[in-house]
Amino acid sequence: MIQKSISTLSAVLVLALAHVGCCLLPLVALASSSIPFFSFLSEYQDVVAFFQLGMLAYLGFHLSRHYTGKERFHSSLERLTYHLGLVFTVLSLVVGHFEPFHTENQRIAQQQFQFFKTHRRTVLGFTGTFDAGSIKKEITLVKGIRSCRQVALPEAPPTKGSTIGFSITYQTEQVSLEQLIEAFRQKGHRVWVQE
Repeated sequence: MIQKSISTLSAVLVLALAHVGCCLLPLVALASSSIPFFSFLSEYQDVVAFFQLGMLAYLGFHLSRHYTGKERFHSSLERLTYHLGLVFTVLSLVVGHFEPFHTENQRIAQQQFQFFKTHRRTVLGFTGTFDAGSIKKEITLVKGIRSCRQVALPEAPPTKGSTIGFSITYQTEQVSLEQLIEAFRQKGHRVWVQE
């Protein structure tokens, strides 16, 4: 019977470590940006939590049967391993769910990381004869553009007509820089990316 309790405690410890790996290591990687290969673990957080809940039910079932008198442990060491397993399981679930080490600065850093991961900013220059308001309206109508504001261009290629620049923030999942430039060129605008 001691073999059974040792294997139960081992399973609890493995699941607890996996849960810590799924919940806390991606946060450490996000905060330090030095361990990017741990980010894949966050995808399995729900699966590990499900197994931990199963382990919690298993341990709770056997301990409740012991305390109701329907089942007896063979030794105090076996009972201790079940109690330790229950404590480890509950603690790892609490840490994984509430993430008490997840400070406000880490939440802000995670939001900023997600923003920078999915958004890009560039300055597009336009030359020719046009109305700045209509160009800005055309830019804001493109799907994936988050913001657009007119800026002064420090260097503009020598051309006939006026030159204007727009600082654009766009979502990379919806539109790419090449698609933006091509769309404006198809509309007859002379456009370039300001470095």
